[in-house]
Amino acid sequence: MFASLLLLVLSFHFVEGSAFEPTLNCSQYSDDRHVLNSLPFKVTILDNSSSCQQNPACARLNAQNQVYDLALDLVPTALQVYCLTHLQSLYIFGYITSGYTWPIPYEIGKLTNLTYLSLSYVDGKDIPETIGELKLLRTLYLLAIRITYITGALAALPSLTDLTLHAPLAELPSFLSILPLNHLGILNGQFTTIPEDFFRNLNPTLSSLTIDISHLVNLGPFADLTNLTTLGITGDGMSVLPWQFTYMTNLKDLRFQGLNCLSAFPRNFTRGVTYLDLSKNCFTQLPAPLLLSETLANIDMSYNQLTDLSTLALSRSPLSVVFLPFNQIQYIPPEIINLSESLSYLALYGNQLTTLPAEQIVKMKKLTGLDVQFNNINDTEKARLKSIFAANPNLTVYF
Repeated sequence: MFASLLLLVLSFHFVEGSAFEPTLNCSQYSDDRHVLNSLPFKVTILDNSSSCQQNPACARLNAQNQVYDLALDLVPTALQVYCLTHLQSLYIFGYITSGYTWPIPYEIGKLTNLTYLSLSYVDGKDIPETIGELKLLRTLYLLAIRITYITGALAALPSLTDLTLHAPLAELPSFLSILPLNHLGILNGQFTTIPEDFFRNLNPTLSSLTIDISHLVNLGPFADLTNLTTLGITGDGMSVLPWQFTYMTNLKDLRFQGLNCLSAFPRNFTRGVTYLDLSKNCFTQLPAPLLLSETLANIDMSYNQLTDLSTLALSRSPLSVVFLPFNQIQYIPPEIINLSESLSYLALYGNQLTTLPAEQIVKMKKLTGLDVQFNNINDTEKARLKSIFAANPNLTVYF
């Protein structure tokens, strides 16, 4: 199968040095600063202590005045951006407006020094084959609204280890499984099946997976992901944890996103998990396997149906951060102090609490944050609680 897949991707013919007809005259620019100054919008030049990833329309230059990091908050209407051939990181944030589309230009293939490429809100219908010229690319993030097909040229990227495709893909391309991926994100996909041996081929290198399973009719291939350490699942309507997930014995980080109704967990499934997101489910109490875990440190069970924390107080897990907002919790037992050696932050906003066991909570050694906003604690009780909590200057309580 590998041989046939490789033959498929090698069928994309690229002319040596250029995979497309030249459309740019980059010789008219004396240097990269000249290119930036020619753009029809202002680009701020940052020093090397800042990152363009969090700053729209900015660039960073090296000592030779070469742009190596560039972020644009508007789709570039001037193709001279692709004359910046020293770029190592490129972020483009597009915007969808009526009657306007932003296809990825063929000129993207000129940026052969790129190692990081992030393209958001692409409104074209395909990815140009010239992306196969980016042999040094390690990370590719694509958020597109109409791309349903992925060019096989992606399989010609030998350095690609981190790939996220947020697009309505009609099928999951088999050739992606020959890439040396450490992380794969597939979101908003419309495909119903996973190609045969897809996860088995990826298993030796894949450690992190984020995937939308909303349309999948068979989850069997997930049983091949025995080396996975991070799993993010997006989907609606789950009432039982898929049995295939129990084969993922190396999981450390497990997150469920969507509107589901899980209410129980298999024994020993979370044996090595340190972070668990079970928000927006149907749990009425904390699952026993979680309370017995020797590794679980962070848990999010917001938007469930929890009513009290009696079981939490009996936990043997080294819980450090616990998020329980928007449940129906009415009572916190004094035994919460049993978590004194590990608990540092407890979020309980949006519940039905009328009071707190402040005399015990104030003694908790490592607790530095407690959020009880939007509960039913009246002003008189808040004043009483605040006077007690004042004895612990390291603890911040949000009322």
